[in-house]
Amino acid sequence: MKIGPPYSVSREALSFWRSRAFKRFLQDFFVDARGLSRREIPPTYLARLSPAELDLARVMVRRNLHLNYAHIVEACGTLGDSVAIPALSSMLRAEESLSRRLTISGALWRLRRDPSFVGNLEAMTRSEKATLKVAHIDQIPWLADARAIGMLIELLEDADRFVTVLARGELNDIEHGRRFAVEQPPSSAPSYLARRDDAPFLAAMARNLVQSYLPRRQDLGPFGLWTGEEARKAATRAPPTA
Repeated sequence: MKIGPPYSVSREALSFWRSRAFKRFLQDFFVDARGLSRREIPPTYLARLSPAELDLARVMVRRNLHLNYAHIVEACGTLGDSVAIPALSSMLRAEESLSRRLTISGALWRLRRDPSFVGNLEAMTRSEKATLKVAHIDQIPWLADARAIGMLIELLEDADRFVTVLARGELNDIEHGRRFAVEQPPSSAPSYLARRDDAPFLAAMARNLVQSYLPRRQDLGPFGLWTGEEARKAATRAPPTA
């Protein structure tokens, strides 16, 4: 395995090759990150890292945060690295790109439920850039409450057809407990639009989101949505319903 520029990796990290899980971490994050970037490789194997390996993985990710690569930024949230919060916050303040702001604030949301993430999602749904919505629509369910359902229903009226297809797919996955990869989803866009102000429906969808949908999201990694201690505590409190 060859790891070189632009990544900075210590000799100590390479000494952990004896662990298959850590070797996989090195391969996916520092050799060929295409699978992670495309959401093709769920990082579930991170659960097999020893405590020492997990600490070292966090150090390695922080060491390369300056590169501002999406998969490295996301790894801070995936690995639950609360030590990275100051660096991520500084990056967010300096960032103008909404796409990168969504990535950075998404990591902060997982670590401490940073409210900037909500504002960035709202800006994304209002944007006229279909590519932005396609790239980040899968972050909307991270809100883990009825606000996510409302945003997805709003995107059913988007001018871009592919965005509406993705939004309908997410809503059906949340409602029916599985992804419809080939067959047509059972619930139509008009049926969701007709229930956008139905409080009992929104509450039921929010429960499905938290109890069924999010636990099935393997791309979140083995530690789930809330990886930071502050975020875990906040997640136990009642979330907003609208």
